[in-house]
Amino acid sequence: MIRKKLAAIPALMMAAAVSTQTAALAITPTAQSFNEYCEAELSEGRKLLSQLESIQAPYTTQNLLQPMNAFQVHVADASSQSSVYLAVHPNAKVRKAAGECDIKLGKLFNEFSLSRPIYNALQQVDLSKAPVDTRRFVELTLRDFQRSGVDKSDAVRQQIKTLREDISRVGQQFATNIREDVRTIKLDSASQLKGLPTDYIAAHKPDAEGKITLTTAYPDYQPFMRYAESDALRKAYFLEFSNRGYPQNREVLMELAQKRFELARLLDYKNYAEFVTADKMIGSAGNARDFIEKVSGFARAPMEQDKQEFLNRLTQEQPHADKVYRWQKPYLHDQIQKERFRLDSQEVRQYFAYNKVKGGILDLTQQLFGVTIKKWDTPVWHNSVEAYEIYDGKQLVGRFYLDMFPREGKYQHARLSPIQVGVKDQQVPVATLITNFPSGENLMGHNQVETYLHEFGHLLHYMFSGNHRWAALSGLSTEWDFVEAPSQMLEEWVWDLETLQKFATNSEGKPIPASLVARMKKARSFARGFDTMQQLYYGSLSLNLYDRSPKGLNIDQLANNMQSRYSPYPLVEDSHFYAGFGHLYGYSAIYYTYQWSLAIASDMFTRFKAEGLNNKDVARDYREKVLAPGGSKPAAELVEDFLGRPYNFKAYEEVLTGKG
Repeated sequence: MIRKKLAAIPALMMAAAVSTQTAALAITPTAQSFNEYCEAELSEGRKLLSQLESIQAPYTTQNLLQPMNAFQVHVADASSQSSVYLAVHPNAKVRKAAGECDIKLGKLFNEFSLSRPIYNALQQVDLSKAPVDTRRFVELTLRDFQRSGVDKSDAVRQQIKTLREDISRVGQQFATNIREDVRTIKLDSASQLKGLPTDYIAAHKPDAEGKITLTTAYPDYQPFMRYAESDALRKAYFLEFSNRGYPQNREVLMELAQKRFELARLLDYKNYAEFVTADKMIGSAGNARDFIEKVSGFARAPMEQDKQEFLNRLTQEQPHADKVYRWQKPYLHDQIQKERFRLDSQEVRQYFAYNKVKGGILDLTQQLFGVTIKKWDTPVWHNSVEAYEIYDGKQLVGRFYLDMFPREGKYQHARLSPIQVGVKDQQVPVATLITNFPSGENLMGHNQVETYLHEFGHLLHYMFSGNHRWAALSGLSTEWDFVEAPSQMLEEWVWDLETLQKFATNSEGKPIPASLVARMKKARSFARGFDTMQQLYYGSLSLNLYDRSPKGLNIDQLANNMQSRYSPYPLVEDSHFYAGFGHLYGYSAIYYTYQWSLAIASDMFTRFKAEGLNNKDVARDYREKVLAPGGSKPAAELVEDFLGRPYNFKAYEEVLTGKG
């Protein structure tokens, strides 16, 4: 997952930097000091905006475009730091101050996006002799101005401004409710952990009363759902997990949907789904709906086969069972892997200690892309956070933090968060990965290793695309429904024997056996149809929430209808998944992005598959033609440049139907 911010520039707020230097983060501020910092950044931003609006004709690159670039960098960088601190800072008061600052900065950017003087001036810049990147920058900026409603009347622009501020406030509340609603279950004794790995049991000791407390944080929840033998306990745990954010987020979500609908109507769109898809690769909500149906056509038959196999396995333990529920699938999947594929996930885990995985991913990056990664000696906001620099020869490419382990008050999912946008000859890109993995020598599941590399793929995309003079073209500024594709493609390397044997070793130092990897790869396709249909349920829920007026909409009924149509799981009373589905704010109507990007990722991977996963020439081509351009070209052109032809969905169809 990625976090994109302020329409044009995903970046992070720091003081102005020169050359390749990075200003220091205010690592441990009090709420008061952060507020002072925020006010200083807001004051400078307002000053820059005022100067922009007072520029007189003739308008040029030097007197308009460059100051505009400086304003965008300043505000986006500031907002990004606020967002990072809201997600990860250990001090709750600082998190609150950061959230308030993020809203204020959003208001400032809204003022820019609705500024008629700046928009009018931008239209008058003579681009006849301008380089291609400048024309692209102006083209995208004018588009975003128009999508913001800058050409509306004063009264309508004020309504738009108010709605955007409200959306930011309500969306932040939606996310906060999820982050802070960490629920627990209590077990009566260690015997109820039967089936769990020994390191999990050792990490969950009974308290003075003999009780064991498990939270809804991923490192507790996911292993329990996969390994615990007690179906009743898995159900109870699932109900707690699936009700995070409920009931408060039911009303918050409907308020968010209503305000987004009102915004879309003011901008002359039929609904918010039409608005948010218009500047994506897919082009429209109708195309998104057609795509979901197309993929379901590929995946539905395999899903039915998977569902029957899960049910057959369940009836071995529950003879009268006629359905497979959400809390049963991870456990059944693990059992089938053992029995059908002779694959024990706990046997696999022994080769994936966190520190070795981290080292392996850093080494893979260096070897594949010819870069060097070094420790970066800089303050961090928590003692578990690490910092690194990436060099290409002697050139500093970028800097990043790894905030990888759970703690109280921290964002509970996994994402890349930009910190500083890269601007050529001015400042390098800086970002942080945020995950919730088991720490140190604790063991990871292979699916967590895959997630690690996926998120690291976002990081590399951000680093390698951060060398444009126009910040709107740097970073993850490509179309949003393409941005997952590079990360999804990179996941393939954690299924490659040569790659795995370089870092996947057990406690005795023995590399993961080729026979075990072969069984892993053989089992990989099992339940792919099942899981894809569940993803289509998520995508259809997000699309259908925003493709209509929400007035009178019953979100529980909508979620149930979409689940009945796409999900392989039956409905579960008293569960409210949508209340904890943070993507309904961040991705709004475009959760289809994950399947769309995966289809393109499958197509891009065909070249690596044909020419070699560790082929440095192909990797260089990929870096230069897909990653480095950022937003300087439409995503479809980037893929065509790399493949030598337009993208298609043939490879993805073959994957889903078992032909690839």
